[in-house]
Amino acid sequence: MVDSTALAGGRQGHERLAELVPVVLRGLAAGTAERAAPGPAGGPAAVAASVAALEPLVPERGVGAEKALSELSTLLAAGSVDPADPWCAAHLHCPPLAVGVAADIAAGALNPSMDSWDQAPVASELERAFLTAIARLCYPAEPAPDAVVTTGGTESNLLGLLLAREK
Repeated sequence: MVDSTALAGGRQGHERLAELVPVVLRGLAAGTAERAAPGPAGGPAAVAASVAALEPLVPERGVGAEKALSELSTLLAAGSVDPADPWCAAHLHCPPLAVGVAADIAAGALNPSMDSWDQAPVASELERAFLTAIARLCYPAEPAPDAVVTTGGTESNLLGLLLAREK
């Protein structure tokens, strides 16, 4: 057994993740099977009752990572909506691709902070190179096209307005 306190990005982190990720996947499968619809049955009262059944929510003594992850991932899958289901069309969030979720594991384990180059050297270089490539696709005639990542629609719109004002 790997040290239970192993940090995800540390030397034994991948080994501990190899133990924990299957626990989460089994919980997701169990919760999805329990839900058996695009959303949880019973409405708000039933969902609240499923959370209330966890009492004590913050026990005096922990139950361990495996049991906590199993219970939480099962509860989340059973009580969540499935954005991939046709009955969930027109919601603001889209269903994630499995490859994106797998990539999130790598990003979550390494936690590259994009605040500065020294906190995420290769992630910073990848972002710069990717944005340059995308900018070249969008503006092939420009000698040095550039792009920037924003956190969402509001920031994107605000940045667009500010750039238009400055132009």
